[in-house]
Amino acid sequence: MTLRPVSTCVCCLFLLLLSGSFSAEFEVRVPTTPQVAIHGQHMVLECSFTVEGALDMGKTVITWQRGHEVVHSFYYGQDQLGRQSPRYANRTSLYPAELEKGNASLRLQGVGPGDAGDYTCSVSSLMGSQRRTFALHFAAFYTEPRLEIKVTCLAVELSLESLGYPCATVQWVDEKGNDVSKQAVTNYQQNADGLFRVSSTLAGNRRANSSVLFILRNAALNQEISREFSLVPGEGPTGEQRCRWPLVVVGALMVPIVFAGALLVCLDTPKTILKNLRPCRGASGGV
Repeated sequence: MTLRPVSTCVCCLFLLLLSGSFSAEFEVRVPTTPQVAIHGQHMVLECSFTVEGALDMGKTVITWQRGHEVVHSFYYGQDQLGRQSPRYANRTSLYPAELEKGNASLRLQGVGPGDAGDYTCSVSSLMGSQRRTFALHFAAFYTEPRLEIKVTCLAVELSLESLGYPCATVQWVDEKGNDVSKQAVTNYQQNADGLFRVSSTLAGNRRANSSVLFILRNAALNQEISREFSLVPGEGPTGEQRCRWPLVVVGALMVPIVFAGALLVCLDTPKTILKNLRPCRGASGGV
């Protein structure tokens, strides 16, 4: 029989005890990059935490906050919403069946511009406590542009209007590929829901064959809307005082069209400027 040195046996026993008593370090994990919530849809704010063995729900505390606002609280094994901000009433929920697996993610219903901000997920259990914060941005897909046409004897005005978030960029390009956006009048107006209404008007020569391309871009959602219009003057009597409007607009089949009317006398039509405009702040996550 071969006897092992006593020091070797003691060392092996120490390693076994050390490995048996080792526990994972407690950690709360959230997204490391800003998240984007879509207007009117639900958003899952992701958060997970370390669980080892059975989780004691009665001694686990989960709190979601946006700044100093309480978004959702969970302790004593159930939701505790007495201190919840009214903004989030009836809009938040955890995933009860997933809590024991370390999933503290929060479902947020009916996302709007006011929900953008920094969210903090705090978890405390018998293993430890920790909090993590991440940014939530808001965006809304721009709607199908609404087209309005104003025709005078010598000019035609194309106006397009769309609603979304954040502020979109608008570009007009002529048939030669030249950017003619500086010739257009583009305005932004924020409505009661916090969405931006962008309207852009471009005037062109009524008596010349031409085409123009309208491009709207929402960088936050990689959305691009483009519509091309061909302006073809119809045949009719000439003379400024016998002006007609047999103008044909081609290529806007996907756009709702509203004819604002045609002036039958040769007058310059002033450009309409929206009043009480709120300056557009660009493609940012919050208002």
